[in-house]
Amino acid sequence: MIRKPGLTRAVHQRKEASLKKATINLANSPEKSRQKSNLLLFAKPEQVLAMSLNMIRSSDCEKKIEGLNFIYDLAQLHPNVLVTRLHDICIAIDKEVRNLHSVVSRVALGTMGHLHTHLQKLMDKELNWTARALLLKAGDSKALIRQEANVALEKMVKNCSPIRVMKALLNNEVIK
Repeated sequence: MIRKPGLTRAVHQRKEASLKKATINLANSPEKSRQKSNLLLFAKPEQVLAMSLNMIRSSDCEKKIEGLNFIYDLAQLHPNVLVTRLHDICIAIDKEVRNLHSVVSRVALGTMGHLHTHLQKLMDKELNWTARALLLKAGDSKALIRQEANVALEKMVKNCSPIRVMKALLNNEVIK
């Protein structure tokens, strides 16, 4: 730890102790318990996929977010299940990226980036859909949406075929 000139050793030790405590609290966060409960649901990933697509199609924002989170988790735990219905999944996520509720839009952008990270070259077929949605959101007036879109674009560029990424970006040029 870098010491500041005016602080005593005791102050530094208290700061280090509080950082360790915060790290321990993060390890026991609700996110971890959510992951454990989701692992039980993924005993039948095909059913979870069907259920999550139905949730995304609902009009309730909370259900949409929950469905997007299931797809996010499936991308990491069972990517082979997503490949069978990848086009349908990308169309559903694309629709939610354009959702007027910024919370739903941000979750959809994060899910799209996560798909690019875990499915990598398998997402090449869907680059036209995903590039268009991400480019449009990269120019959004809300900073959080722009930031999430930029992260998803970076994941797309890093994990998909470079030639196909360039082609998709050039074909979906956003003119303002």
